[in-house]
Amino acid sequence: MHIPPINSLFVPGTLLILTAPYLLWKLSKKIGLGLQFLIIALITGILVGPSVLGGQFPQLMTFLFPHGMQGIKFASDIAVIVMGLLAGIHISPDHKGHRDDVIEAEDGVVRSITNGPKLYITSVVTTLAQIVLAFLIAPILIKVAPNVIGQTSALLPYVLAVILPVIALPVLTAALIETGLIHKKVGKVAMQLSMNSEIYLWPALIALTAFAVGTGQTHGVAEHALSIKDLLIQVTAYLALMFIAIRPAIKWISSKNALIANILFIPVLIGSLLATEHLGLHTLLGAVVAGIISPHSLHLRVESKVKYIQFGLTPFFLMGVGLLVKFQLNNPEVIMVSAILVIVTSIVHVLLMSALASRLLQFFNWKGLAIGFLTIMKGMVEIVVSKQLADAGIISPLLSQAVILKAIVQTLIGPPLAKWALNNHAKQKIAFP
Repeated sequence: MHIPPINSLFVPGTLLILTAPYLLWKLSKKIGLGLQFLIIALITGILVGPSVLGGQFPQLMTFLFPHGMQGIKFASDIAVIVMGLLAGIHISPDHKGHRDDVIEAEDGVVRSITNGPKLYITSVVTTLAQIVLAFLIAPILIKVAPNVIGQTSALLPYVLAVILPVIALPVLTAALIETGLIHKKVGKVAMQLSMNSEIYLWPALIALTAFAVGTGQTHGVAEHALSIKDLLIQVTAYLALMFIAIRPAIKWISSKNALIANILFIPVLIGSLLATEHLGLHTLLGAVVAGIISPHSLHLRVESKVKYIQFGLTPFFLMGVGLLVKFQLNNPEVIMVSAILVIVTSIVHVLLMSALASRLLQFFNWKGLAIGFLTIMKGMVEIVVSKQLADAGIISPLLSQAVILKAIVQTLIGPPLAKWALNNHAKQKIAFP
């Protein structure tokens, strides 16, 4: 990771990044639109960046970023590392979300659904359905949009199998807080389903990246020196060191002295970042692994600072995506790929999730539909993953743009459709108490 001159961060564009999304978010809430902060930050970056205003008025970009975009890219990379660390903490076995939350079912009988096997069955079935869908839809996309898929067509089914099952935990949490569903049964189940999807996502992403790098299927980036055999040996050694040696040591130290454990975790995090960068797997994955093995005492500190991270580093990443990537919004193939992915994956996911929620989790009719709508939200996680796959040369920049547009649309439509379903549920209860 290249560290730019410090003056490249103290520019008018930095002030815009830190203030514009927050002000627009507050305005959105005031006028009743209720748009997600993360989506507003991304759309603001697209509008200001080379895709819209920056393309029409290059002098605007020069004024906002007189020293170039190195500083913004560096801040964006730091934001990605922090997001990866948060994702790792959320899926860590020591995280509180994997140990609590007993919720009440419709019939008044208290059941421990959140950690129950039925919820994991629901996650496995929906994930497998999206993986099957990925292999069915990939040939269609290759045929109708060859320019978007580019040279990565051989890996496309596997890429989609990693991306499609994603449920965005950060943006889902924000949406549940804003809609008041965070402490409701529907909200708790949606959050646990999202955590389960991340348990699948990160190992799958590591495997895909390692395979693509090891077999030389990364286009537009430097070829990796290691063979697939050597890379797998080194990745296995890295994961074994982190999980078999370092994690138990950190856990033991944390039980004796939490402060020392937190301090010792810093070099562990840096080492994990350097190891994954050396292996060609991207620092994002190093941050995720470090988050998984992090001490429980650190979880509590990080959880209390999440809102500051959301309004601090997150805009640098999301606006950075819009500022650094020139979206081809007038490219019909990009729009077509995005539309196909939105329509097909949303319909399949909502129908299957609502059926499973009704059959296994006792969320009948409209409530089951609300679970389906909440869990189509892709948000920041899918954006981060697609951008990193594009940076690694595993997917084309155009396909990354299509996936990002898909994430925006599904994140925008998820909360209002869920509220609509829950309103119908409430009306049904009044009509038929």
